[in-house]
Amino acid sequence: MAIIWDRLNLKMHEVKRNMNDIKDYRNNELKNYVIGNILLMLLFSGLLEKFFTQEISNNLSIWGTVIESALLSSIIYIYVFLLDSLIPGNIKQNLAYFHIGKLPGYTIFTDMQIKVKDDRFTKSDVLKKYDQVYQNMPTDKKEREKYQNSQWYKIYCSCKNDSKILIANRDFLLCRDITIITMMLIVLYLIFCFFKIVVLSEKVVLILIAELIVSDISMRGKAKRLAYNVISEDIYK
Repeated sequence: MAIIWDRLNLKMHEVKRNMNDIKDYRNNELKNYVIGNILLMLLFSGLLEKFFTQEISNNLSIWGTVIESALLSSIIYIYVFLLDSLIPGNIKQNLAYFHIGKLPGYTIFTDMQIKVKDDRFTKSDVLKKYDQVYQNMPTDKKEREKYQNSQWYKIYCSCKNDSKILIANRDFLLCRDITIITMMLIVLYLIFCFFKIVVLSEKVVLILIAELIVSDISMRGKAKRLAYNVISEDIYK
């Protein structure tokens, strides 16, 4: 009995730790991503190049370049994270989807009714498990989407502490926030270029646009993975 109790306590502790760590990407991956892009901007704007090409004897000029780069980096970093923190999650998702398409939860049941894009369960499994959901499906498109998302969210709440769901949710949130932060970096970079704080570099703009496209595609893929992980857990629980 004591062994079972210890295992139960260990499991509860692990769940709490996972819930606390679900957004640790803001202190790890996301921070490194922002810093890396800031350094990229400074490199192509010529600030870092000035630092590496300074004569060693010219200490005053070297330190001036260091302070200038550090100050600019800090300003960009602080503004990015302040703006990101001010934007609610639902607005982030609308921005990240460019108002084209929605999270998979809004259409998941009608999508699975047409074709199941997951090898872990079949269409017949879905129709049998969610027969009541399909019977109560509204005919109006907007109401149907809201209904599907609410039904999916109910299922998600019942298994959100499962490690597989936590990991999938964390990956989705990371890709979503990277997408939003890349948008902010593009806007801030163009503003700084407009006020001639840094020199405009086409390479920086192209790299940021490429990052935006990749992160957005990744976010959509992770969102689908999360949605179908929830359905899989529910079918086989």
